[in-house]
Amino acid sequence: MHRFRILLLLSVSALYAGTGFFAERWVPRSTPHLLNTQIQEAPSSPPDVSFSVSFLDPVAKVLPTVFGNNINPWLGEALLTDNNYGLEHLRQAGITNMRIPGGNWSNNWLWDGTAHWNFKDHYLDSVSGAPNKTWPLLTDDLYSLANSSNAELQICVNFSLSRFIDSPKALEQAAHYAANWVRKVNDTLGLNVRYWEVGNENYGPWQTGWIVNGDTLNGDEYGVGFGVFADSMKAADPTIKVGAVALERDNGNNSGGYRWWMKKMLPLIQDKADYLVYHEYFTWAPDINTVTTNEVLEGLSLIKNAKDSIEAMVARYTNKPKNHFPIAFTEYNVRAGTKTNQFVSAVFLAMALGEFVRHDIGLANLWGVVDGYDAVEGDMGMLSRKEPSLKDYTPHPSFYVFMLYDKMFGDELITSAPEEQNGVRLYASKFSSGELSIVLINKTNSARTVNLQLQGFTNDGYAYGYSLQAASPTAAKLSLNGQVGTNYGPLNYASIPAWKQVINDTPQFSAPAWSVQFILLKPKGGSTTIVNKKNSAPLFNRTRFFDLLGRKH
Repeated sequence: MHRFRILLLLSVSALYAGTGFFAERWVPRSTPHLLNTQIQEAPSSPPDVSFSVSFLDPVAKVLPTVFGNNINPWLGEALLTDNNYGLEHLRQAGITNMRIPGGNWSNNWLWDGTAHWNFKDHYLDSVSGAPNKTWPLLTDDLYSLANSSNAELQICVNFSLSRFIDSPKALEQAAHYAANWVRKVNDTLGLNVRYWEVGNENYGPWQTGWIVNGDTLNGDEYGVGFGVFADSMKAADPTIKVGAVALERDNGNNSGGYRWWMKKMLPLIQDKADYLVYHEYFTWAPDINTVTTNEVLEGLSLIKNAKDSIEAMVARYTNKPKNHFPIAFTEYNVRAGTKTNQFVSAVFLAMALGEFVRHDIGLANLWGVVDGYDAVEGDMGMLSRKEPSLKDYTPHPSFYVFMLYDKMFGDELITSAPEEQNGVRLYASKFSSGELSIVLINKTNSARTVNLQLQGFTNDGYAYGYSLQAASPTAAKLSLNGQVGTNYGPLNYASIPAWKQVINDTPQFSAPAWSVQFILLKPKGGSTTIVNKKNSAPLFNRTRFFDLLGRKH
């Protein structure tokens, strides 16, 4: 039996080599139940955009792991008990993976809240989750938050600790500390945390631990240290997957070179790492509010470009094939200032999620669940915090796209062509139960009429859908099937009826200016019922978890 399971997993990984072991998480998704509908008229104008959609030509599995997010320890204790507002929005969003503790906090985080060692360079002053800082959430709070939003934990351990412990055995001690975290969550608490990272952006001067007492971290030092961490952590639980910090760049001391990080690191981690971890924020203007809407959307080409560049370096610097390591985007968003809370951010995310699937990205985590409002920087959080005259944890535009992808997108991406036409982009997927799902994005100032040429699929005569729309890309307020909210989108989104439209074998749809539509077509003759389980194994026993934390459940 064990041999059969191993052969089965090997065959799955071979079939989806780009996503590797992440493909093991794939399960059929259930079709949404759209019982509450309102009829809308089909467009009568001639089509000015046409897409061919081949139902029988699969491109990639839609993995649940691309719908991840980041939890930040500063997001506010109120969210922990805000069951009917903030936590309910997170549950509705469909987040599958929650990465903790997030960002540079990973380089300062003592997961058990205890300083076990003497430190160099006043490190204790910046340590979080520990005695000197009691205002952020604690590690148990982060566990609880992930559980309350039905998401699987994903953990980034503190590599920088190995540079601050004042001991000749600092590396081994820091690695042992990380391994104890593995034991705590997987053995003691039974959380089944599968994906682990060693450090956060350690190549960068903005990160704690990059330079300590005049010593600057190099890729070779990180590579050696990663091996020690990975060995210790897998000794605690051999089933976990451990990711190494990667860059898409391959140059030296010239501008932005990061001191040959990849060239030095990759040969050392090639037999130790399970996957490579990459972060991307897409636009890098010194004044982020000068970034245009076109620059925001054009930046999405970096998903494919970064993956291609990383794979080329794997082939160049290791003895592995270029796609040996699955790639995870464990932080991504767009640096666009106040545009981050405008409709263009929803359009950006609708395209980014489609591109992650199209280009075989194994794991992706948006930054983040909650961030915090700034009049200049905007707010990258899916939910609001400290925004004037707005209730904390109100959904931002990105929330609506995330929620509708979870509700409406299929479990396998299929071929559609062209990739884009007249400023309209389409992502097509199918459900294992037989339905066809379309994400239709109009990122122009003009309405379009879109025609679909369906191959290998005959519909039952109706289409169903949800339309997100805004007056302009820089509008904060959006509508969902015509209903609007006070600040961003409507808060009654869960009860808004889907639209229903009569269609023929070559259906046509209106694509209003600046809109994202999620469309479902059912097959003629009905579909097969599929029971949806987003994760292929139960995460943990909820009652046991809260008993171990000493909390009511």
